[in-house]
Amino acid sequence: MDRGIEFDVLNAHGTEYHRWVSDIEQTFIAKDLTETIFPNSTQEPPQKRTKSQSLMFLHFWITKRLMTSTLRRQYQSKHDIKDLWDALAERFGNIHSTLLPELIVCWDEIRLLDYKKVDDFNRDMLCLQAQLSSCGVEKSDADMIEKNYLDLPFYC
Repeated sequence: MDRGIEFDVLNAHGTEYHRWVSDIEQTFIAKDLTETIFPNSTQEPPQKRTKSQSLMFLHFWITKRLMTSTLRRQYQSKHDIKDLWDALAERFGNIHSTLLPELIVCWDEIRLLDYKKVDDFNRDMLCLQAQLSSCGVEKSDADMIEKNYLDLPFYC
């Protein structure tokens, strides 16, 4: 197994699900195992060896560090890679619809004046911008500048 590969941990809330899926998909593309999670109806089904390799890879990483222990226990009975992939997609596929309201509230509440260091504010603002972007809400640099400008007291 490739022990040099690093992935984010998929927690029970699924907040990093889409990044996790992207990492797994890229790895499966590199290992030529995508047919096991995205079967093509025009091609013959994946061979048992290919399915076994992908399941071993995913189970190795799941048991080591890809999922929290709670998720591991919930999905340990899945012995078909496609079933596991679909079960995770069903559970976490709509995470953006639950995450977006929280992110919008964070966007409304984040203020430069609440931070001691500008670097800390900038880090959190860019992280929030990236999370909003992954949910389909684009915040440009101009939006961030306008938000900062409007949050400053009038006497500045």
